[in-house]
Amino acid sequence: MHAIKVVVEPSFAADVVALLAVGDRAEEAHESAEPAYGLPMSERPAAFARIATLTFEKWKCAAPIEAAVGRYADLPKELDSLRLVAANSPTQEGADMLRQADGKPRHAALAIRATHFTEADFVEFIEIEIGRLNDLVDPGFGYDPDHEPQSKSPAGRKQAIGRLGVLWSATLAKRLNSIGCASPAGLELASSDVATWFGVPLDDAVELTQSTCAGSVSYAALVHAAEQPEKVLSGLGIETKLARARRGEPCPLCGFPTTSWADDASVASMRRAVLEDFPEWDPEAGVCDRCAEIFTQNGAFA
Repeated sequence: MHAIKVVVEPSFAADVVALLAVGDRAEEAHESAEPAYGLPMSERPAAFARIATLTFEKWKCAAPIEAAVGRYADLPKELDSLRLVAANSPTQEGADMLRQADGKPRHAALAIRATHFTEADFVEFIEIEIGRLNDLVDPGFGYDPDHEPQSKSPAGRKQAIGRLGVLWSATLAKRLNSIGCASPAGLELASSDVATWFGVPLDDAVELTQSTCAGSVSYAALVHAAEQPEKVLSGLGIETKLARARRGEPCPLCGFPTTSWADDASVASMRRAVLEDFPEWDPEAGVCDRCAEIFTQNGAFA
């Protein structure tokens, strides 16, 4: 069986090497680049690119990626190469298949911020994204690129796609945790994202993740949960913010009964600002639309 070739774009390799070049590595990187300065100006960019790529390989920067790929025996049967490319923000990070003209996904790309190589969660991020690639090519998972979560509105569809992403990541963290490849802290962080996007307390988010992982995880089940969270959660006996809103519970900030609550994205963005004025506030309790509007008008958060 052939090994998947991990390919790094030279400019991205240079960015990573520059960030990792501290201490003895800084001197090593400088010495490696020194010969390129003796070349004509027109030849230097290509020389620096070659040196950066060689240094990236020498420092085994892709070792966590190669180790994660090695956990999946069937992945090399479906993929020939994995290209590492630069991401400009966390929202751009992630792995995906690069489909060929014949429709067969023989190549994949993993977008990463260069700074992520220096962050504590780098290895767990890699484990989850390589696990996602394995899901994409696993017939048992049943991934269908043409079957995305749907909704009656563009905003609703965006929310559904967000729920799909965080629940998928949480199930991967759960599966990896069961084989010792993801820490409890990483699993809790993934579950907290599920709690935010599904509008439930953390314990209920953990229950949703565990339920989704019962048996074999399927793409269809993830899409169903993303499209119809109320139905799936009610089946587990979990009450959401929407269910509480229907009952007209009081807003935890102003105290007035309301059936109109701020969406989860708004609550997440104003979390820090609200806690400064209301230290006892539980973000999972949400806020009414009126309080959210007041915070926005006052410029409490950006």
